[in-house]
Amino acid sequence: MTGPATVTVREAVLADAQAVSEVDHASHLAAYSPIFGAGYQPRVSLERSLSHWQSVLNGDQPRGSHWELVACIDDQIVAYARLTPSRDADASPGEVGEVGALYVHPDWWRRGVGRVLLDGSLAFLRDQGYSIATLWALEDNARARAFYEAEGWQDDGGRQKLELDLPGVNLTEVRYRKVIAR
Repeated sequence: MTGPATVTVREAVLADAQAVSEVDHASHLAAYSPIFGAGYQPRVSLERSLSHWQSVLNGDQPRGSHWELVACIDDQIVAYARLTPSRDADASPGEVGEVGALYVHPDWWRRGVGRVLLDGSLAFLRDQGYSIATLWALEDNARARAFYEAEGWQDDGGRQKLELDLPGVNLTEVRYRKVIAR
């Protein structure tokens, strides 16, 4: 029997775009099929996801407006997180950072990868000077919400409608908050 895999977290680089796009696509499909139904397909194809990640990781967006982290086992990228200053109108600038995305390839679900990446993300935001972190999760995504709550995140009452181009689909996101100051 082997022990748990060692997960390392680092900032993403342009060479990671293919692997990040594959994690992005596979995790969206697995996470959202139970919510949207068996025929669900991510709105963005794998090719468009790769183009997006190449642009993001190429530095086409100003630094300080976002940071991407990847979680690796050996040299394989198995998860990613996107961090930003909070986008919420009620957030104090410079005080509140946001975990804008955190996705783990479904082959690595429930193996500690998400926890290590989330911890690394919070440490990164703290190092950027933030004392509070927020994130948004789909109200219907029980798996993600249970994970965040188990990690000490609190539903702060924030709600927003998520606009998608899917007929008959009305989604609400729930905001979570966590104090991360040392």
